[in-house]
Amino acid sequence: MFELLGASNKDIASFAGVDRSGISRIKSGSRVPKPSSISTVKLIDGIFLFADDKNEMKRLISAISCPVENPSPDEIKQYILQYLFEGYREEPVRMRKTKSKETDKSASFRSYGAKLDAVMNTANLSNMRLARMLHIDASAVSRFRNGLRTPKSNPKLTNEICDVLFARVFELDRFNELLALAKIPLELSDDKEECRRRFRDWLCDFETEDTSALAEKLLDNISSFSADIKLPLPDLDEAAPDSILNSKDNVYFGTEGIRCAVRRFLGNAVKKRAKELWLYSDQDMGWMTDDMDFRLIWTALMRECVGCGIKIRIIHNINRNPDEMTDAINSWLPLYMSGIIESFYFKKQSESRFSTTIFLCPGLACISSVHVPGNEDKCIYRYDTDEKLLEIHKAEYKKLLDMSKQLVRIYTKPEEEKNIYPLFNSVTAIGNTLSLATMPEQVIKSIIERNSLDENTSDKLLSEWRSRIRLFKQGLKNGSVCECIKPAEEELLFGGRVPVDIRDVSLTYTPQEYSEHIKNVIALSESNANYRFYALPDMPFTNVSVVVSENSVAATRLLPPKITFAFSHPVLCEAFLEYAGSLKEKYNRDKITTKRLLEKYI
Repeated sequence: MFELLGASNKDIASFAGVDRSGISRIKSGSRVPKPSSISTVKLIDGIFLFADDKNEMKRLISAISCPVENPSPDEIKQYILQYLFEGYREEPVRMRKTKSKETDKSASFRSYGAKLDAVMNTANLSNMRLARMLHIDASAVSRFRNGLRTPKSNPKLTNEICDVLFARVFELDRFNELLALAKIPLELSDDKEECRRRFRDWLCDFETEDTSALAEKLLDNISSFSADIKLPLPDLDEAAPDSILNSKDNVYFGTEGIRCAVRRFLGNAVKKRAKELWLYSDQDMGWMTDDMDFRLIWTALMRECVGCGIKIRIIHNINRNPDEMTDAINSWLPLYMSGIIESFYFKKQSESRFSTTIFLCPGLACISSVHVPGNEDKCIYRYDTDEKLLEIHKAEYKKLLDMSKQLVRIYTKPEEEKNIYPLFNSVTAIGNTLSLATMPEQVIKSIIERNSLDENTSDKLLSEWRSRIRLFKQGLKNGSVCECIKPAEEELLFGGRVPVDIRDVSLTYTPQEYSEHIKNVIALSESNANYRFYALPDMPFTNVSVVVSENSVAATRLLPPKITFAFSHPVLCEAFLEYAGSLKEKYNRDKITTKRLLEKYI
């Protein structure tokens, strides 16, 4: 059977989750397990999963002479058992069933979602009721509960969930049930605070090395970004009055000094229609963030720069802490949305003895400072306008740029994204609808004809569709393509509200078009060993689609402003890979089961 499937001992052991030496002993005949043993169950699981992964299921079914039409996984495993133990008479040959991940609580409780689900059941809380108690949307609770998201990127919400659940269980007099779930010794039941602490530690036992929270935090901000500013911003004359703009000072002191210098710097850049701003700072950013009045002034001036079309080049210092990566991007998100910012990260570790700031407007002015961290309130900031000094600052900034790599690439048009995908090898796509890459030709033509699209729009859509097909085939050739997508809800599908995966035109499926697309997904899954479809119960992020590979990530915002962020920083790629991997692990089904789930749309 191994020869037939092209499998090695190592391959089967990997899919069975056992040591290959055990598989080797069974294969060589030095050990013969009983049909009902755990060893046999794992061996058969390994064979089945290997055949499923390599698209060799038809060959396996033929080899074991399984007569059932469209057999289920359990039926196939039963025939593998009978094939392996043909002639065995010591006891009846019957496939021993293993506990599924859904029913094996000891295994399922490894995840936050499974723990949350168990505690919510104990507390007799629905998604809606818990959401109301936390003052959040019920869909967020649903995503936490089914494992699509975790609140680990939001410590405040994490603590609130723990406190609300703990109080609710105590109120219902089901405290001992909670102690049993969290494996808290019963003798501690009188010490409520200790039990609360242990419960929080158990429920929120996020792995310290897990970086997927970075991906969640970043995608959450991209998804929920709003260009609307709730607080009123000062106008330009108030943010940078003439008394500041016309100052002749060349030295500023402390926190108030840099704030004044920045108002002069940005205000003059706007007034004199500067072309570029070059920014670098590895000092504590409290001067900008700690005072809300100044933060509004900063925001107003940066918006004026964007409105004037001033291009902004920024080198982020993000080597000290991975959280700084997402914090840096999130804090500059409005500028990224404008599409006029170029961002880089400094490759070398910065020394912690001194902090450096260079804010340069070539040909106009430069704010610079070198000081000891922690001494920001007493340090000196130079404000240079002399042409020779500006050329020196420019040379220093270029030297920093030579030691930097691009952090984020911004694409505002679908045709520009062709520059992203050649970076991908094996990819995982997480989307809110079936992908354009798997859409059959008759469906795209039906959508165009039904919506009476003009020739120019039709040509653009067909061009984008062909491009995505080519990239999909390239992905299959280079490695593998995995798609994590929530199949449509019937109410939305028959109400004409299931979106088509096209950014520039708002289009939806008919039930028949969706059915044809699903047929093609199933056909691709059956004919390509390197293609895998993961059916999700919900979308982790409704307004963002993501394509993840080992060395590049593309996150596309699906609402205005529609924009694609491309990342290649190793820490970010690792975070997104970890997040995508957790989704695939939780919702991994064999292709037969996935096919049966999708066939209800046909």
